[in-house]
Amino acid sequence: MDTYFANSKLLWTPGNIQMAASEVLRRQINRKRGLNLKDYHDLHKYSVEDYTFWLDLWEFLGIVSSVPPSKDRILEKGKMLNEIPNWFPGARLNYAENLLIRKDDGVALIEANESGAAVEVTFRELNERVREMAAALRVNGLQVGDRVAAIVVNATTGVVIALAVASIGGIFSSTATDMGTQVNP
Repeated sequence: MDTYFANSKLLWTPGNIQMAASEVLRRQINRKRGLNLKDYHDLHKYSVEDYTFWLDLWEFLGIVSSVPPSKDRILEKGKMLNEIPNWFPGARLNYAENLLIRKDDGVALIEANESGAAVEVTFRELNERVREMAAALRVNGLQVGDRVAAIVVNATTGVVIALAVASIGGIFSSTATDMGTQVNP
């Protein structure tokens, strides 16, 4: 094992709030469906045995789409999982719209550099930066279906560009500035 990683400082561990999401989902499904899922293992079993789980998860996550999900539109009719069916056929979504649905002062991103300095970006700030970037991209001719490729740092700026392109309906691809030939270990 590489001793560098073995001795490195832990940057983040999930708190009880992050760990509780599956518990909240389990309780919501129990109430809505009249089930008695007792724990995570019961929830997992339900997720693989009853496709309604995916409708429940879609609603729990508050996913915004062009067509609301329904029980008769979870999987493409007539196809089995080994045939790779379409999930939620007819529904289209924009991941930028879904990621930017919050507009409050909660923390959306934490950008940390190698020295350990961290900068928090709120949902409100992120929305504003994405809106400004999308406007600049539109002024420069970006349209639905256009492709944007960038060499960009792993930081908030890269996230802003990706979300701005996606919010317009463009396709974004990036590589980090630190990608390349390894000079020294």
